[in-house]
Amino acid sequence: MNATSETLQAVVDTGVPYPAIASLEAADGQRHTVSVRWGEGKRRGRLDRVDLWPLIGTHRFYAPLRNNPTLFETAHLVETGMP
Repeated sequence: MNATSETLQAVVDTGVPYPAIASLEAADGQRHTVSVRWGEGKRRGRLDRVDLWPLIGTHRFYAPLRNNPTLFETAHLVETGMP
């Protein structure tokens, strides 16, 4: 990673800037989808709905989210732009 006085930019092995998230909110707790506004990379400024079920449905760590839409709807960003 390269640090500047104002920003920290993550770069993947390809040298392409990582598509950082500018904002995130739960779109549908029953369907495990979130609305993501991208802050960096090729998607910058774009708003996408992302289905997180493939992740939540297969990893034990996320089991508490599977049948609890209220818990899922507490999804939020931390300072780094990562959910």
